[in-house]
Amino acid sequence: NDAVFFLQETLVEGRFYYINEAGTGKLHWQRNDQRWCLSCVTSERHIWNVNLSVACDTPDPTLVRLVWEETLSCSRAQSPTSSASSPSETEDDMDDFSIREETSMDLEDDEVDENVESAEPKQEQIRRKALPFVTCEAVGSPPQEIFVVAGTAVKSDFTGVFLWDASSVGEQRPTYTAERVGTSTPCTIRWIPLYRRWVIERVPKLGGRRNKFARAAANTLAFVLAGIEYDAPHPAAVQTTWEVRRGDAWTREDGIFCRVVRRPPGQICVLGETQKYDAVSGTYILASQNSESEFKRPKYIKDGEDQLAIRYHVESRRWIIDSGGSDRSGPLGDYVITCNVPNPIETNVACWQSFDKSSQAWIDEETLGCYAGSLPPKQIYFVGGRLGLPGVYTFMFRRTYNGCFAYAKEGTGWHCWWSVRHKGWIVAHLHKSELGAKPEKRKVSETGEAWCVQDISHPALGTAWNFKARYFMKGGRMNTLSGIITNPEAAKACGERPLTCVEVGLPPHALMVRHGTDRKTMSGVYFLSPELYKKRCCFEKQCNLRRGDRWVMFYDPPSAKWVISRRGFDSHEKANAYVQCDCPDPSEVYNMWGIRNHLGKSVTSRSLNVSHLSDPPEKIFVHGASERRVINNQKVVEHLPINGVYMKQERSHNQRAWYMKQIDADFTIRFHAMSGRWIMDGRKLDAFGTPHDDNVGSCSVVDDCWHPIEVEGMWALWDEGQKKIKTQAAPEKKESALQEDEPLSPASPTGGPSSGSIADLHGGKPGFKRSSKNRLDLHNEYRLTAGNLEQLFGKTRKASTAKSVGVNSDSDEGSLGSDASFRGARISSRMSSSGMSVGSR
Repeated sequence: NDAVFFLQETLVEGRFYYINEAGTGKLHWQRNDQRWCLSCVTSERHIWNVNLSVACDTPDPTLVRLVWEETLSCSRAQSPTSSASSPSETEDDMDDFSIREETSMDLEDDEVDENVESAEPKQEQIRRKALPFVTCEAVGSPPQEIFVVAGTAVKSDFTGVFLWDASSVGEQRPTYTAERVGTSTPCTIRWIPLYRRWVIERVPKLGGRRNKFARAAANTLAFVLAGIEYDAPHPAAVQTTWEVRRGDAWTREDGIFCRVVRRPPGQICVLGETQKYDAVSGTYILASQNSESEFKRPKYIKDGEDQLAIRYHVESRRWIIDSGGSDRSGPLGDYVITCNVPNPIETNVACWQSFDKSSQAWIDEETLGCYAGSLPPKQIYFVGGRLGLPGVYTFMFRRTYNGCFAYAKEGTGWHCWWSVRHKGWIVAHLHKSELGAKPEKRKVSETGEAWCVQDISHPALGTAWNFKARYFMKGGRMNTLSGIITNPEAAKACGERPLTCVEVGLPPHALMVRHGTDRKTMSGVYFLSPELYKKRCCFEKQCNLRRGDRWVMFYDPPSAKWVISRRGFDSHEKANAYVQCDCPDPSEVYNMWGIRNHLGKSVTSRSLNVSHLSDPPEKIFVHGASERRVINNQKVVEHLPINGVYMKQERSHNQRAWYMKQIDADFTIRFHAMSGRWIMDGRKLDAFGTPHDDNVGSCSVVDDCWHPIEVEGMWALWDEGQKKIKTQAAPEKKESALQEDEPLSPASPTGGPSSGSIADLHGGKPGFKRSSKNRLDLHNEYRLTAGNLEQLFGKTRKASTAKSVGVNSDSDEGSLGSDASFRGARISSRMSSSGMSVGSR
């Protein structure tokens, strides 16, 4: 029934009627039933059968605003068969299903056959089916410009803008000719009535007054590249798939389409999947359009950056994203795409490319694309609604629907798109169908599970989301469990979670994983990976103390679980920890984590927690590092120069904060990633003004935490004598053994023997060289735990007995917290209660 109907000059039943070009369809008025009818003729009996009709009394069918209906049943009155060419012939089948073909079309209303008017109405009930997508529209003037995109299966690229040919004025269908670049023969698009096809062809141009080649090529398919058998007023109105001609066969090609050239949008956006496109991503404003040239292409400049522009190069037929300034006109730039389309938002049919200088080749950028409007978020997060709907929806790169971008929930059939029919954003589960494969239904409640009928640029801006309740059924009452929830108050009253959509921002730079008393294997700081994993953010642990471990944390879309694995992203082993929760990052998990115990069984764990990192303190205080000596038969306790106030430095070291002593700049506190240690080092900075990055220092602790205040383990001072004894007696360690017992050497990063003295460990200060009788035990005597100065040196403790050392952050200038607790200072059995701790003041 899709066809173009032409107005006839005669009247039938007092109204004008229309006939298609093939003469097989007629659009007419039926006075008995007060209906506009679309009838098709049968090839056997030449009888016009009514296929579609609508009960609407309008001057012409283009003014109809009701729904057209399809006739499902047909009954005819019995009448003798006679010749259809006789003017006096009558048939009594002038009802809702069939009408008589008039041989004389110029009959007046009073000359209608009386036998037709006197026919008895049928007793059978007429059954009709509503077709909401059938429309009847008036054909206006053809568009002046259209553009065609060729598919990948076409050998000859005819992508480009086609201009209306003025020589086709007065014909029933327009003809279009492509823009001519260089000396090549341009393609044409025209209608061939003999084959009832729109064709795209490239016909050679031959000169000569008596040349008959053009006349012979008018009705041939020899030069046709593609075509479609579809009766439309112009090629941009074709609503089906174009076909490619290969010999005498026609093959469907989904990549070919034809559209009308419209005014360029006022602003567009450039967006890519990974962080490498952040330099060019953003909103671009329309700067100018060259209306004097034959090739009218707009130019866009990035909002706030005049040096970044999107322009078109005519000779190479390229759209270019150029950071070299808006005045450049060459064929090269940061990203280029060979696609002759009217504006950049139509370039998503091809792939942008960038030039790699190392390989001297062009590399495809598969996720970079241009879209209309301002910059949308890469991900949105739905909270609430029916089961299955909540979760993170990812931007569908280089994919548009109804001229707008869309979102999809990875691993499922849930999609979120803009509906032109309902003028709003819709969320629905499409099962195994692709977006746009099925037409949208008349009612929005029949199309989606949730919707927001607001004129907004992306779903995260919506404030009035409606969704189907838990036990939704057709005809259910509004704002009940069997109906549609329209506001948050009604959702809470029904026990449902209100549906909201928020924008997913940048993922956290790092996350802290804590698992009970475990501080060395799964627990630790996980840093954000620069590459996405299955289009979601992922994290990798910096310190893996066991050889062969690679602790990672990622999202698995098929199972909708966040996973912590010790074997990397591509491991086929079972996860060490997991939780089923579709959220933007693991820190927002609201369910309980599950872990695998030593037997390999999955159990829930209340101690496993993933959280954001706090800001490291600007100032910390180390106190209590002391040494006992005997002078003149008296025991004297002298504090080591490692004590003091340390200031946070601007630059990071191994992606973490490091500190330098405020008075004596030789001492630093830094993190060593290879051994997972926090180290207090008494050596000067290197030639570049940065701390050393080795396993050497005066004091250390194995604890993968964010900054020294969070250390929960025991700090240990270096002792040269014990080091030598331990090194000589230590057996060979297995490859999977932890490095927590590896001795820390100030002279050898590998843990070998050293000949330095205790004075060398603390910056070469005199008076700290101890005899062999007073050697310190690395693991038993001098410990550093978190403490508080007020408890260490307050009224309840005497200064002579409060020898525990702490490292504290300077939260208040010169003030100490009185409610902080002294946590677990370990006391040596051979020494007095002296130790070291890290705390806050």
